[in-house]
Amino acid sequence: MKDTSGPAFPLSVDRELGSEKGLTKREWFAGLALLGIMAMNKNPSLKMSEIVSDSYKMADAMIAEGDKS
Repeated sequence: MKDTSGPAFPLSVDRELGSEKGLTKREWFAGLALLGIMAMNKNPSLKMSEIVSDSYKMADAMIAEGDKS
């Protein structure tokens, strides 16, 4: 299982409403990478599965780099 580095926007637990975990940092970073890739994409034949895979690769690289500091 990939390191997700926990929640991107941690929420407190509310006993009445329950708790929501929200997005992980990995999901948040992948979404940001996806936006950048799609904005720069000039190749209409690029497969969505490749774009998504690249987005998660970038997210994983950001998490790994962040762990160095």
